[in-house]
Amino acid sequence: MIGYRTVRALAKGGMGRVELVVRQEGEFRRAYARKRLHAALAGDPEARAMFTEEARIAGLLHHPNVVSVIDVGEDEEGPFLVMSYVQGVSISELLRELARREELLSQQVALRIFIEVARGLHAAHELVGHDGERLDIVHRDVSPQNILVGFDGVARLTDFGIAKARVRDGRTSAGVLKGKLGYFAPEQLRFQPVTPRTDLFALGVVLFEALSGRRLYGDASTEEVARRILDEPPPDLYDVRQDLHPALSELLFRLLAKRPEKRPADADEVADALEAILVEVLAEEEPTSVRAYLKHRFAGREEAERTLIEAATTQVGPPSRRRWIVAAVASLALGGAVAGGLAVRAHFAAVDAPARPVAAASPAPTATGPREAAEDARAAEEAPEPIAEPTPPTEEPPPLPPPPRAARGRRSGRARRAAPTPAAAPPTAPAPTTPTRPAPDDELMGWGR
Repeated sequence: MIGYRTVRALAKGGMGRVELVVRQEGEFRRAYARKRLHAALAGDPEARAMFTEEARIAGLLHHPNVVSVIDVGEDEEGPFLVMSYVQGVSISELLRELARREELLSQQVALRIFIEVARGLHAAHELVGHDGERLDIVHRDVSPQNILVGFDGVARLTDFGIAKARVRDGRTSAGVLKGKLGYFAPEQLRFQPVTPRTDLFALGVVLFEALSGRRLYGDASTEEVARRILDEPPPDLYDVRQDLHPALSELLFRLLAKRPEKRPADADEVADALEAILVEVLAEEEPTSVRAYLKHRFAGREEAERTLIEAATTQVGPPSRRRWIVAAVASLALGGAVAGGLAVRAHFAAVDAPARPVAAASPAPTATGPREAAEDARAAEEAPEPIAEPTPPTEEPPPLPPPPRAARGRRSGRARRAAPTPAAAPPTAPAPTTPTRPAPDDELMGWGR
């Protein structure tokens, strides 16, 4: 008989929770991530409709750079989605760890990650239904939390909970914004129709933040963030880092254009442009794999997760005392990240703040009903608080200062000048034998699940 055995909680948010589970069918056992609605919403038809829509979109997507939904079901606790369990970290967690180390993300690693993210995003935009017609999907929530980078070195886009598709049953109410404000495109703030190029603007914001190590629009009040997105010219990445390829700055100007038609035609064009830059970078640098880069910085977490999964998938029937101890130790090691990760969360804290409706001249906001209320609750999930683990509380240190700005100087033709190069992973970085505390989990697959 097929069943899912719960191993531990991963995260919770405004509308649901995610837990690590093991599927058992005879001798077959494998770890997955299972997402559920909160019990209070399990019987809400509007919340269930949104949950089903997420399953429908993600279930149609089969791409190596998109997290797969592999099962949908319902039991006595309500509906659930079963997704691939990605052992790794989110871009959000990666940037926090780099800030803690006072490092900037390697240009080469960033290029490898965002090439794959763009390919996955393009697959979503080009998705067709069973009838062969394009669904015109717009993700609407491309953000650091929704880009997962596995310890296998593969980047994956996740969380289509507020994605907009052509055949979606229901409409977004006027005057209500869904997503994270710091990643909204100007047309979203004006309540104009969204298109795949709306996602490209958000991708540009995430790419800028990943390379600069600081927030672009999200560290001010709601009104100030909206004003900057609408009116402030796109920033020049060269003003922050002079060691990057000049074509990166040019690409970001296009991605962050205020008018959608000025942005790249599609995400595939973005991926092609990043690949061309990577080829030139590799002509001057030694190759650095994403897997090696993460292993050097998250070796303790990788080992702790491997231990936990091994203990969970080898357990049959009631756990023995030895297996119980192994699983408990691994769970405590992972749970310790709730406190440890919060210590560096402040540097990107504004990422986690849910967007609030922004005033617009037209159309005027309308009264919200049960469906809209459910959608708003879903929009507040972008950085859910991790479920408490059995670990002692840790005092949260003060927020880290942003990475220092690179010295500016005169330039001609955007020629690159020598500047400190971000630390790269050593060729062989042995993992410590004792697992260290990982970073906290977030809404979907634990920000790395």
